[in-house]
Amino acid sequence: LQISVSSPDKDGSESLSLELTVPSDSEGPVGSLTSDLVNSDVVLGDNGGGTYSVTVSEGGPDVLGAFLASEGALNFVPRVNFTGELEGGAGIQVEATSTETGSAIDPGFATASSVAHISVFVTASPYNFNMTGSSIIPEDVMTDIGEDIEWSYSSETRRVRLLTLRGLPEGASLRYTAYNGQEASHTSRGENAVQNKYTFPGFNSKDEFATAISSLAIQSAPHSDEDFVLIFGVTLEPANEHSYEEFSHPVTVIAQPSSQPSVVPSSNPSSEPSQEPSYFHGGSQDFELVTLSDVSTDCVSDGVSCDGFASGSYNGTLPAGSITQVP
Repeated sequence: LQISVSSPDKDGSESLSLELTVPSDSEGPVGSLTSDLVNSDVVLGDNGGGTYSVTVSEGGPDVLGAFLASEGALNFVPRVNFTGELEGGAGIQVEATSTETGSAIDPGFATASSVAHISVFVTASPYNFNMTGSSIIPEDVMTDIGEDIEWSYSSETRRVRLLTLRGLPEGASLRYTAYNGQEASHTSRGENAVQNKYTFPGFNSKDEFATAISSLAIQSAPHSDEDFVLIFGVTLEPANEHSYEEFSHPVTVIAQPSSQPSVVPSSNPSSEPSQEPSYFHGGSQDFELVTLSDVSTDCVSDGVSCDGFASGSYNGTLPAGSITQVP
């Protein structure tokens, strides 16, 4: 984003800050703001709802002006699959606020603000690259998702130069077949945009790209059933301003039972459990369900599924041949 700010302040008594608001539609903000610069004196804050603040922790208006004049200071990243034109007042709103600090005689503060807008134009790729799909995976199991991903692009003279993946939660893993035919793997190191971004090695042909996608498998973070969204970033070669696009891939994680059901004979409920677990096969006897949440549907009490039974004693029959652990 090209933003220029200035202040007539000459004695260092004024501070200057910015508030930027990204326009929204029915799906929320049409994009987000990022910065490529690390500057301890200038802070880019995400206030939620498409609103961002740029403040100076040390220094005056000149520090903010120098930061904004640097390449990569503020970047607009369109929302995945968003295209459109937001001109004039419908674009990104920039509000600059100057605050004059008080003196010993008048310790109050005086502020003045100015508002401008940056137009937003986001067009679809002319090369018609497209990627769609979603996946459902079980918790703690490496699962192939290659068949869930559909992709295509019309240009035969361009190839995928770079493929990146964001959104893999901390501790989650991926694996795939690399361009050299060897299996490659990666485990996400963190939640921020730098730590959880994975870059696939370059591809020499469309076939190498197809192999990587079709062989892709992922595993959730250990013992986590939280859903997440993968963001694929695709760069076509030769690179130009239209060569990069992002595509979302929602992943639903199915929780696995945390433990096996425990069954204790009710004929002697006060007895201490043995040190070593014992087992019995299905047959008629009294038993008490002591673990309700993980009882499976193949457990039967009086011919009725144990699902939905409250904990307690039941005179029931386990299915013939089933093996139940007694702690």
